[in-house]
Amino acid sequence: MNHKTLGVFCFLACTGLGAQALQALEVSVESADGEYCKVSFINAQENTRGLYQGQCKEGVPDGAGTVLYRNGDRFEGTFSNGVINGRGTLTSASGNVYEGNWVDGHRHGEGRFTWARGSQYVGDWIADQRHGKGTFTWANGNRFEGEFRNNKRHSGTYYTTSGRIVQCQSGRCE
Repeated sequence: MNHKTLGVFCFLACTGLGAQALQALEVSVESADGEYCKVSFINAQENTRGLYQGQCKEGVPDGAGTVLYRNGDRFEGTFSNGVINGRGTLTSASGNVYEGNWVDGHRHGEGRFTWARGSQYVGDWIADQRHGKGTFTWANGNRFEGEFRNNKRHSGTYYTTSGRIVQCQSGRCE
């Protein structure tokens, strides 16, 4: 095991990320073509730190890559000039998953957020908030289809698994 691999192993052991993550990093450790790099990564919006592995431009994440955060979260997707931009998937240590578009490190555009307990939102995002058209489905099968504003249901239709249909306006369903 070379010194770089040992350093990565120590990082992964301290964060509890395990052998699977180490195997993924082995590719860049052995790569000598300069196209890939491993660098510390800080997500300023969330104040989280991790280790980036992937394509770089002048030592800065640029292109496809993966971040293994110290808190156990994992991001796989695209970066531009050191910032998450484009398509990507963020999987939290607790099991929540966001798959979709990112702009300047924020969920922005179309995306799907699935909570570990089974609820799911599919729709539009603006600056990390559900905003625009979307569908929220609870783990029990009930769902709301319509417009979201500032991360909350605004207007649309609420459907229950028992067949009840309720119209919602201005955040109130009656």
